[in-house]
Amino acid sequence: MTEYYNFEQGTPEWLNIRAGKLTASNMDKILTPAKLELSKQAGDYAMQLAAERILGAPISNGTTWAMNQGHVIEENAKDVYSEHFAPIKNVGFAYDDNLKIGCSPDGLVGNDGGVEVKSHPVSAYKHIDTILKDGMPRDFFLQVQTCLLVTGCQWWDFISAVEGMALYVKRIYPELEVHKKITDAARGFDALVCEYVEKYNAATASFPFLEKYEIVNVEIA
Repeated sequence: MTEYYNFEQGTPEWLNIRAGKLTASNMDKILTPAKLELSKQAGDYAMQLAAERILGAPISNGTTWAMNQGHVIEENAKDVYSEHFAPIKNVGFAYDDNLKIGCSPDGLVGNDGGVEVKSHPVSAYKHIDTILKDGMPRDFFLQVQTCLLVTGCQWWDFISAVEGMALYVKRIYPELEVHKKITDAARGFDALVCEYVEKYNAATASFPFLEKYEIVNVEIA
């Protein structure tokens, strides 16, 4: 059963609830988007999640200007979508403990749908390419299908947005064979993460421990 956490995305609470969990946005780190085969990144990503489980906290790479700008555009795109299509309900994080997968939808629509918004603040040509090809780029295929799987929604609207340009919306439906591959891969991946944690605990049982200390800013006169 999927459990929902209504923490605002990007907050410490949201980051902490996601720590150590496989998420839709990182599904392409364990499966290749093209052939849905095991990715070469899977082992390294499993080690990262093992570290987060041991630490009990996320390992963050920080944010960039493009990420912050993209967030602003995404929120504006959701407002336009809500005005012209249907209201969007914000949700923080959804996790299915049976599947061992979570997702952070950009929003849910009614009882049946959701949305994934992608913005291109520094590469509008990708937006044009998406419109002319009239389809969601393959790069986002696994993320959207995983969101459909975790939430149980019947459809997901992929939204491409650039300020000053037309909003592009493409409806995506569940692909059950893909969901089976995602499920099998996720459960195997979770077992690998658990294995790494167990091996770490066994290997370090007699090691000294380094406590975490809070860094305090000290003014220098």
